Amino acid sequence: MSIVSKLSSALGNKDQAANIAAAQRIAADEDTHAVGELIHHLEDKQKVVRYDCIKTLYEVAYLKPGLVAEYAETFIGLLRSKDNRMQWGSMTVLSAVAPIRGELLFERLDMIADAAVKGSVITMDHCINILVSLSNRKDYQPVTFPVLLSLLQSAPDNQAPSYAEKILPVINAAFKEPFIRILEEKEKIISPESKKKRIAKVLQKLRK
Repeated sequence: MSIVSKLSSALGNKDQAANIAAAQRIAADEDTHAVGELIHHLEDKQKVVRYDCIKTLYEVAYLKPGLVAEYAETFIGLLRSKDNRMQWGSMTVLSAVAPIRGELLFERLDMIADAAVKGSVITMDHCINILVSLSNRKDYQPVTFPVLLSLLQSAPDNQAPSYAEKILPVINAAFKEPFIRILEEKEKIISPESKKKRIAKVLQKLRK
């Protein structure tokens, strides 16, 4: 039976339960055929089918990133989509497969960062995750850290503390001081107090 027939829109459901259940079965069975079918239907004429497929694929990616990693190029291509749902869904998949497909994502970093800047908050959140993952490789850091710090500097108050917390474990000595300066600027202007305190905690750890 087609995997698409088991998704929410085919069942007449308005929630995501069927899509999540399908992803769990695909991951448990390591069903590469179902993954391939979902990839094919990312170009489906029906928007609801496309949305079901991207949702199911990123749920699979969370559970078994290796099952979708070979399609990373497809998801990079979808970052150009004018459909915001497909764009941020694709960035979500890419963040999950970043530890596996780091070389490809590094090669496409300009495109990934550009999509994040132009996209939604979710798109940016997952771009930060990708950059942090890539920054675990020392040879990538001279490229990834300037992008990370630039995105942090322009980040809105709501996102800045979480981005700072994600960057902290991978920051190196060469970029520590620029990181501190950006956070000091953020600490002066950021609100509410709870988010200011999160920035302060990151600064405290950096100054030890």
